[in-house]
Formats: sequence, structure tokens, C-alpha cells
Amino acid sequence: PLKFVDLKKGFFIGLDEQVKPIYLKDMDDWYKRHFLIVGATRSGKGVAMQYLGIQSLMLGETAVFLDPKGDKYMPHIFKDQCEKLGVPYIFIDLTQNVPQINLIAEFNSRDLKNCLVEAFSQREVGSESDVYRKKEQEFLDSFANFVTEQNNSKNSSKCLAEISQDYDLNRYADKYKSSISDLNKLCNIASINAANSKSLSELIANGGCIYIVGDLLDETMKKIQRFIFCRIVQLARNYSNAADRNGAKEQNITVFADELVAHISRFVAESYTVSLGWNLKIVSAVQDLKLLRGAPADLDPEFLKGAVFGNSQNKLFYRADDIDTADFLSDMTGKIQIEEEQKIVTRNSLNSEKLDKQTRLTQSERNYFDRNMILNLKQFEAVFCSALSYRSTIASLCKTSPIKVNEAVNGKKLIEHATNNSNTLNGEHHAINNQSSKSTTSGHSQTQKTSSGKSDYLF
Repeated sequence: PLKFVDLKKGFFIGLDEQVKPIYLKDMDDWYKRHFLIVGATRSGKGVAMQYLGIQSLMLGETAVFLDPKGDKYMPHIFKDQCEKLGVPYIFIDLTQNVPQINLIAEFNSRDLKNCLVEAFSQREVGSESDVYRKKEQEFLDSFANFVTEQNNSKNSSKCLAEISQDYDLNRYADKYKSSISDLNKLCNIASINAANSKSLSELIANGGCIYIVGDLLDETMKKIQRFIFCRIVQLARNYSNAADRNGAKEQNITVFADELVAHISRFVAESYTVSLGWNLKIVSAVQDLKLLRGAPADLDPEFLKGAVFGNSQNKLFYRADDIDTADFLSDMTGKIQIEEEQKIVTRNSLNSEKLDKQTRLTQSERNYFDRNMILNLKQFEAVFCSALSYRSTIASLCKTSPIKVNEAVNGKKLIEHATNNSNTLNGEHHAINNQSSKSTTSGHSQTQKTSSGKSDYLF
């Protein structure tokens, strides 16, 4: 697909039925619109994110990829593009027991408290339990104040585990069980407890690509993923406000959220309506509508569906395996007028039917892409929906294809911890990680050369 990427012509989406490229001809149709990708597992959602992400980097945007599954090829593709463009590339694997970032560095107390509330799902939900939620919020507010005071009073930046020890969290365990339990779980995650190391704020300010791997099946990881997404939205807001106040340089940020429900919080869902004004765009991927019910307890699935589908003006629909999802997607492709030919049947005295030669034409309408079409899309085939003045229809068939990347590119090397104390640990882990990567790559290469004898690429 890279041979069709030409930013002078527009933002490339895919190929239509005539094998002609589909472009967003006005770049504001990319900059000022969220992008939603829907489709069953292995239908091609990640393939679309590959070249959408590459073009985002080519435009000079900061691309943050939130990957809760550990995609096999995406990190290498983004690393390769960053090397070509000469921009930073950072790989963070939250599941690795190695210090990588300082999750709570460079915060003010209000923003930190809000991130913790969203991560731990402590928003009020309009029930009797709100009494306890408000108390948990008050505790998190107090803890956030302590964190920021500690980090602002010293030249160094402590991590969550260190500050929690200073605060003596467990003395509050009986009174604020939920928050203390969640904080203790975060303290045990080495990847986010790198004292004096880089913060999300610093990484995003440097631009390029930040690739973050989480775990869809681990509840603690999902809390961290929600925290990170919330923080990114806050940073976009802060950058935008700084640009308005003192003329600071604006920064365009695109978040690629695979399996959106693993990252989403009410704060993020609400931000869909305003974040484009902060130069923050969200490219999200979901499998079907039913999975939205797995959202946090303080987030109504219907509200989430409305926030995401209603505010994502560019949509790419791959094959659906769920009938309700297929019907919902079909309704969004628009209507077309059709003519139905009706035959007239008469009956004789013996009640026998006789087909009359006369016919009658009636007009009706149906969805442009009906349920069966969406249920039977082939792999990497999609329907692109976008209401734009230069498009003849709202929806059109869109063919997509994977990106090739040289097997020598290693996009899974962990970000290095900044402190001297961890250099040995990181060095050992990097050696192990690189050895593992080389072993995997070598095995893949041998397999390919056996089959073709020529291939240099991962797909």
C-alpha cells in the first residue's frame, strides 16, 4: 500500500472496487475527525492501522499506539518508519518486569487525582455506592497532593512504589480498601515504577512514536492502560491551552487504541466531543458492539457506543461475525432507492392461482451495504464510510493490505531506564530481549527461505 501513499493527493485509506486509491483529499478530514475501525478478529483491523500510523508519522504527528494484545508486526513497522523519518521511537512493554517509565512524574495534583479516579473506576454512577466512591475520591485527592509535593520538593522524581512507602498506604487499608488495593497492585508493576526516569509527558513532548504494550486479560494492566489514555488526553489539553495562552507550538497527537474497551474510561469517552479542538485524534478499533459491555462499571455501554460511533466521522467496517453488529454497521452505510417488480396473481373459481402478464413497479429503499454484505466481506476487505462533499456515496468498498518491513528492524527493544541503579538490570534484560528477538526472527527467516528462498520481509 505504500506506493499509493502520497500526501500531496491526500490521506490514503485503501483501494476501491475499480482498484483506484481512496483519499481524504482535504487534510482537515484527517486532522479534524476521529477514525473508527470495526471488525471481527483477523479481519484486517491491524492492517489498516499500519498505514494510517505511517502516514500520521509522515505528517509530523506524535503517534501513541496502545496495544493490549502484543501485536507481532506493528512495533517493527512503526520503528522502521521512525528511522526513515529520523524521529524518536519508544517501545514500552508494561508486562515486562523491568523498570521503564515513571508513571506519576510531572503531574499537578488535580490531573493525577483524575487519572487515578478514572483508572480505578471511582466515578459516581448514580447509586447508593456513590457514598463510598466519594470517600475513595477524597483519599485519592489527598494522596495525589502528597505525590506532587514530594516530587516538586526534590530535584529527583520518585516512583509510585517509593512514594506509597513514604505515605504508608497500608495504614488506610481498612478505611479505603478499594483504592489502597489498586495502588498496591500498581506498586508491584516494575515497568511503571522507574524512579528518576522518563514520564509520559516527556515522551510525548519529544514527538515520534510511543508504542505501549499492555495485557487485555490482566485487570491491573487494564487500570494502567486507562490511566495512560487519560494522561494523554490531559497532555493534549495542556498543550492546546499553552498554545492559546502564550503562543507555544501546537502538537498534533494521534492515539491508536486497539481493542478500545481495554483502555477507555468515562473521561476519555467524554473527551471524544472536545479533543479534536486540542489537536488530539483517536483511531480506535473494536470487534463488535457486545464487547462494549465490558467497559468499566462507571461507564454505560450505550453512552460509550454513542460517544465513539457518533463522534468518529471516518469509519472502516471489516467483516462482522455478530448479526446485531452487522445490522448496526449496515444502517450507517446510508440508503439507496430501489425498484421492486411485483407480479399480479389472480385466482379462478376453483381457487387456482394464475400469474398475470401485468407487472407493477414500486419504489422502496434498502441499506447501501446490507447485513449479508458485511457478514461476508473477505479478509482485508472493508467498507469505508465518510460523508464528504467530494465522495459520490457515503460508503464504498475499500481494500486494504499489510505493510512490508525488513526483518532486521527490531521494534521491541525496551525503553532504557534513566537511573544508574537500573542500568545493569536493563542491560541484562535488553540482552535477553534482543537474543529472544534474534532467535524469533532467525526462525521466521529460515521458514521463509525454505518456502521461497528469496523473502526478506515480515508481513
